[in-house]
Amino acid sequence: MGRRANHVSAVLSAALIAATGLTISGQAKTAKDGVFTAEQATQGQALYKDRCSSCHGDDLSGGGFAPALTTDAFLGAWSDQKVDALFSRIKDTMPADKPGSLSADEAAALVALVLKTNGFPAGQQPLPSDPAALSQVTIAKP
Repeated sequence: MGRRANHVSAVLSAALIAATGLTISGQAKTAKDGVFTAEQATQGQALYKDRCSSCHGDDLSGGGFAPALTTDAFLGAWSDQKVDALFSRIKDTMPADKPGSLSADEAAALVALVLKTNGFPAGQQPLPSDPAALSQVTIAKP
């Protein structure tokens, strides 16, 4: 590869890293790093009330067959897992009466709401709806 091709490759790699929220050193983020926006979590709240609260409860505390999406119950199940796993679970299997009916952006907004409700801080960039980017973010106890 020539110098120009190497330069183009380096620029594209840097853009990909910036777009996925990774640091130049390649270290992945955790949910403690502000990986969603407050606006995105607010969008998730409206969607949650419409599509999720009948099973998971108005306050995300769960009920019946639907697990709690808050506090120790949530953190016990999801700590140290990648955000893409939570995103995929929501996008592919929810709501229970219409699995797979959520768009990627809707699933990302719901993940943002769940993270916010569990004490994770909002940041400046919205949570991406790309599973590859989400696989670089770990859910860690706040």
